[in-house]
Amino acid sequence: QVTLWYLGVGAGVALGLVAWALRSGPLHRRESVVALFLVFAGYAALLFLYYAGEAPAKKFHLLEYGVLAGVTLQAVTVDGERPAGLVVALVFLFAIGTADETAQRFIPMRTFRWLDICGNYLGSALGGLAWTAASGQSPWRRPAR
Repeated sequence: QVTLWYLGVGAGVALGLVAWALRSGPLHRRESVVALFLVFAGYAALLFLYYAGEAPAKKFHLLEYGVLAGVTLQAVTVDGERPAGLVVALVFLFAIGTADETAQRFIPMRTFRWLDICGNYLGSALGGLAWTAASGQSPWRRPAR
């Protein structure tokens, strides 16, 4: 039941991303919607397979880090000719995802689990793919210069 709630929230996020993709210009518009559907399918598969039987809060890692990845990539310049923005975003996401879980080892009533750290990375990857498909600032969605 809780997993279905997360699935519903993910579907709402996916619909928002599809609307964003449709407004981001005609380049790769159809492919973007297909890519977002595949990202959502990956999210659903992770919820039902990777997080099967886990506590509800654990399932939030995918959405949390997916949104963080999208916001991070939107905040930097991602360009194939100048990869510095992408590198900064990836290092930031890796560092935050790692520090967030590692710090829990030292907090009473919290635990460090590899499942959680992998969930942070997987959520970031899904968010990065969704951003690539939806954002007009994505190199894949920008017209060639």
